[in-house]
Amino acid sequence: MIIKLYIFIFMYSIFCSAQISKPYLGQPLPGTNPVIFASGIISNPPLGAYSITISRNGDEIYFSRNDGTKNTTWFTKLVDTTWSVPAIASFAQEGYNTEAFFTPYSDTLLYISDRKDPADSLTIKKRIWYVVRSDTGWSNPKVFPIPTSVRDRYSPSISINGSIYFSEVGGMSDWYIYKS
Repeated sequence: MIIKLYIFIFMYSIFCSAQISKPYLGQPLPGTNPVIFASGIISNPPLGAYSITISRNGDEIYFSRNDGTKNTTWFTKLVDTTWSVPAIASFAQEGYNTEAFFTPYSDTLLYISDRKDPADSLTIKKRIWYVVRSDTGWSNPKVFPIPTSVRDRYSPSISINGSIYFSEVGGMSDWYIYKS
């Protein structure tokens, strides 16, 4: 119930933004009761969806799915008046890649990945990576420049003033939220 309420509040704030005027996959504007967003498109049983992020212009949606073996970032894009069929994001083709988050201006996308960073010797951990938009698509993935950790990181977000927030976990009862 709490997760559904969180999704409702998040979606309500997105829909109420004066910057957003395009329809979202033909979904009705939210009311006072939470509903599953884009059932059969984004939330596509048996694959659940979570961690949705919508571009500032409202023409791209990235979200996470778990196929039973791994978490992957998917996307759909509005082209003219039609949304593309959801597909795995270009930067998320292999391994664990999830929890994408558009920065405030939608030119950079943060996400969590377990890919190996060739620049360090730590064992593979879930870290914050990023890609930058260009005219031809997303750049090659890079580790987000914050100090490394031996703990897994999750849920990255950046505020309009540039602060990054994320969580770190060492165990089921060992979760912390950080700001940098």
